[in-house]
Amino acid sequence: MHPCFPSVHSVNLDDLRTFSEAARRGSLRQAAEALHASSSAVSKALRRLEAALQAPLFDRRAGALQLNEDGRRLQRRAQALLSLAQDTLAEFRGDRHASPLRVSGPALLLARLAPALVAALDAQPGARGLAAADAYEEAALAALERAEVDLALVTAVAISPAPPAGIETLPLGRLPLCLAVHRQHPLAAGANAGCVQRRLQDLQGVDFVAPLRSPFCGIARGARADGWREDLAPRQVRHWADDLPTRLALVLSGQAAAYLPEDMVGALGLVRIALAEHPHDCVESLYLAWQPATAPGWLHALVDALRQAHADAARPDQG
Repeated sequence: MHPCFPSVHSVNLDDLRTFSEAARRGSLRQAAEALHASSSAVSKALRRLEAALQAPLFDRRAGALQLNEDGRRLQRRAQALLSLAQDTLAEFRGDRHASPLRVSGPALLLARLAPALVAALDAQPGARGLAAADAYEEAALAALERAEVDLALVTAVAISPAPPAGIETLPLGRLPLCLAVHRQHPLAAGANAGCVQRRLQDLQGVDFVAPLRSPFCGIARGARADGWREDLAPRQVRHWADDLPTRLALVLSGQAAAYLPEDMVGALGLVRIALAEHPHDCVESLYLAWQPATAPGWLHALVDALRQAHADAARPDQG
């Protein structure tokens, strides 16, 4: 028993929620503002929780809260416990307020994998929804480690040579990128079945839109940020936009060409430009990251369903 905590108490879920917010924000004041409570109330809740667990959870320095080893250990479990409590109430009350599946990752990966995630959720009992948050890979993995999300979506580079301790990954296919334009764009003339072949010289004078930062890791890479091999095929990047909606808007308006995920190009009815002298297209390997040791049963079932669906899709057609 820790000498500072002689009494034995039960853990209060409200105190656990307060701890999760304080751990995430690292400040009593900011946690109090987020919870619409006073700093004094937040401090008392944290003290009650430390008394219940008979262990200090923070190193307190001039109003700042820094998790110690026990605090970090609890943080990994707190969100899972809170989600389990919410799901248990929902199940017994027969309502539709089960906690959503919280997913974080780059916008391109969320757009690619959200339908598969929702399909897996629809196959489960209840009416659990999806809560998706756009974030670069490092931030998504950090949120997963803090148990702020249930899943992180990343590419192979983000988990190389190995994912962080306690995190396991599941391969979920590949994301090929290709050059695309609107059907009314001059480059699309003569397109057949959504594709047309062009030569590198045809790109001269064509305006491109590209991100300054990698859409996956967020590192500033200039004209090569979207995976285009600028060294093999220089292009005229006139417009710069890190956010996906702006890039898509310029392509859909016919005002620019862009390097986009192949499946997105097909879904939006865009035309894929195949370059004979530029056979190299960027292909990213996609992974789902999660923490099985602290994951609730429904999340284990969902990951198992995604694993099976991916295996079925990869199996050669026997028909």
